[in-house]
Amino acid sequence: MRSGNIDASAGVTEGFKANAIGSVLSKIPVIGGILGGLFGSKTSVIGSGLYGGAQSVGDILGGGFDASYYSDIEKKKKLFGLTTSKKYSTQYGGADAGLENQFTLILKSFNDAIASAAGPLGVATGEVQARLNGFIVDIGKIDLKGLTGAEIEEKLSAVFGAAADGMAAAAFTGLEQFQKVGEGVFETLVRVASTVEAVGTSLTLLGTNSQAMGIGVKLALADQFDSVSALTDAAGAYFDTFYSKEEQAAAKTAQMSGVFASLGVSMPATLSAFRQLVEAQDLTTSAGQSTYATLLKLAPAFADLQASMEGAKSAADIASERQDLQRQLLELQGDTAAIRALDLAKLDASNRALQQQIYAIQDAQAAATAAKALSDAWTSVGDSIMDEVKRIRGLTDVAGGNSFASLQGQFNAATSAARGGDQDAAKNLPALSQALLTAAAEQATSRQELARVQAQTAASLEATYGVVTALSKGSASSKAIISTDDLIASISDAQTSSTPAAANDDLLSEIKSLREEVTAMRNENNSGQAAIAGSAARMDRRLEAVTSASGGDAISVVKAA
Repeated sequence: MRSGNIDASAGVTEGFKANAIGSVLSKIPVIGGILGGLFGSKTSVIGSGLYGGAQSVGDILGGGFDASYYSDIEKKKKLFGLTTSKKYSTQYGGADAGLENQFTLILKSFNDAIASAAGPLGVATGEVQARLNGFIVDIGKIDLKGLTGAEIEEKLSAVFGAAADGMAAAAFTGLEQFQKVGEGVFETLVRVASTVEAVGTSLTLLGTNSQAMGIGVKLALADQFDSVSALTDAAGAYFDTFYSKEEQAAAKTAQMSGVFASLGVSMPATLSAFRQLVEAQDLTTSAGQSTYATLLKLAPAFADLQASMEGAKSAADIASERQDLQRQLLELQGDTAAIRALDLAKLDASNRALQQQIYAIQDAQAAATAAKALSDAWTSVGDSIMDEVKRIRGLTDVAGGNSFASLQGQFNAATSAARGGDQDAAKNLPALSQALLTAAAEQATSRQELARVQAQTAASLEATYGVVTALSKGSASSKAIISTDDLIASISDAQTSSTPAAANDDLLSEIKSLREEVTAMRNENNSGQAAIAGSAARMDRRLEAVTSASGGDAISVVKAA
């Protein structure tokens, strides 16, 4: 128990205090030393500790115990060293909240223990609690001045023990007849209630009507044994040896039914029903919490009772057990139709059609989900296949830009579309040609390879140019090649037809650009070929000079630095 600083005398100054006369006399050198202690007053704390005023148990349970610290003060007045008067007073101070809470818990535990004795002693619990609520606890002053920790604890135990005795005596009359030497009323109540309950339980188990027996008879029977536990052990051994399994099961069932009746519920028939009862409790309420705790305590005994009744199951229990097992088997086998048939059989006939509609909607949703999952799976597979195709064909981007193979594919596709009459594709050919030749220049392994690509590209553009020219004149032949002047003239003539003039102007501009691109590529190709030819001629002359029959020129080799 936390006692805190039990001292209400804080601020009280003990000892001698000179009055006005003494103060004056003390200023005189000789007289002050002789007469200074002959006048004044002395204040002393003659008692201090805890104080608890009169308060009912009901108020304590509802709002907590109200305690205070106190100090008894004595004040003496002196004249010429003689005490002329004494005055006494008491100072109070609020007690520590933690200390008050501890006292509340102590008194609450007394209340609960006394109330729990109502059942075994055959008294209504509500009646006992009403008596307790009206009982007045008045501990008064508890003088703790000068006591050690052990002495304080002993004194507080005596004070609150007396309060417990008063509460027990108020709740149950006539307990004094069962008191033993040196036993308090509260202690007597606890002993009598526990003994009566143990004897009654044992007698009920053996089929004896203990309700007709008085408290004195049950206590006398218990006195025939060394202890209450010795009595219960003897009764249990007799029950196990001389009663059949059916009789034991019946007796335990009756006993267990009484316990469930006290909780206000019927005893479950199976372990699964017991579990459902436990899980159905509302743990947000005090009643639910109490029932939940009691059921958990009963669980082992209930399980033992069920095990002892295994050989005497009813037909309904067996059928219910079989249905549970069948359902588990069907779930493992994935037989949805059979499971639904079981569920439908449990429903009223008027509700089965509604349940079947629910099944139909569930099936449709499941089918749609499965179809979507299958479609997504095939899409993923197809994407991975096309990624591999693109990798093989070299159509994927390389290092953040477009590869030569990719650009060549785009150029060829645009060329094919342009020759088929796609005007937008024809407009894109010059830009694609430039990008293609730039990529070829970066990736070609020789000058000859680059020249070959340039020549092929130029030839392709010339062929496309011929097709575009033919298209502009409305020719059916896609292979005719005409001059640019003829193409321009045909476009000018066509401006009077249904083709918009703006579109013809765009086409004319693109064709001019295409012609310039082809001319530039031819010149670049010719220059390249000439450079290659010149380089080859020089190499031939050098080789001829080295390999000449007249000895030729020497070749010197210099190691690179």
